[in-house]
Amino acid sequence: MRKLAAIFLLLGACNAADAGSRGSSMLYIDAEAVDISGGALNGLKLRGTMNLTADPRAFGGFSGLHIDGGRLSAITDHGWLLQADLKETDRGLIPVDAAFAPMLDIDGAELDRAGRDAEGLTIIDGDFAVSFERDHRIMFRQDDGRLGQSTTHRAFEALGSNKGLEALATTAEDAIIAIAEEPVDGAFPMHLLRRNKGVVLGSLPALSRHNVTGADVGEDQRLYLLLRDFSPFRGVSMRILR
Repeated sequence: MRKLAAIFLLLGACNAADAGSRGSSMLYIDAEAVDISGGALNGLKLRGTMNLTADPRAFGGFSGLHIDGGRLSAITDHGWLLQADLKETDRGLIPVDAAFAPMLDIDGAELDRAGRDAEGLTIIDGDFAVSFERDHRIMFRQDDGRLGQSTTHRAFEALGSNKGLEALATTAEDAIIAIAEEPVDGAFPMHLLRRNKGVVLGSLPALSRHNVTGADVGEDQRLYLLLRDFSPFRGVSMRILR
């Protein structure tokens, strides 16, 4: 690893509209550039790889992320939200001017242990939609930064406790695609949601041993899936499926 010549200051003291935070503590993140080589990238360019560390126990376990206009948003398994501007450097993209804070429910409280396992993240109507597993649901952030409206469905309850709605993506028509982590009978459960218009059920064929870990809809209006496989013998394998 190469040490980046910077330690990034995270202001964990934003108002609720910024990150749903309370308090006025300050946090430092140590960033180290990691030298890795991409395998068969096939038209993709590796923009940079970093190992980020910070003291709080809540830091880490990032599951869903979204980049829009140079702004990174990422959620964790502990129900926290990281937001940061990305800066282009000779060592790739690095995060600056960031905020890290717990997401809050409609009452302004931190999410409880059973309900904070955030997995998927997408932007719809200019704000966040977040999927959770264990307590399977999709929640929408309000103007005050708190998580308000919640969408549940009986089909969600059929998913494994720790194998829930892993990936979210937003279509050009402002519908949300929600995809489960593991296949059932050879296909990934797939759900199409429109606010106040219910849930349409579908499926996506599983083409390999890889499980779904992320999704997005590209400017070409095609769905891109990030898939991951892990084995103590084979190691980690990642695929992008279009």
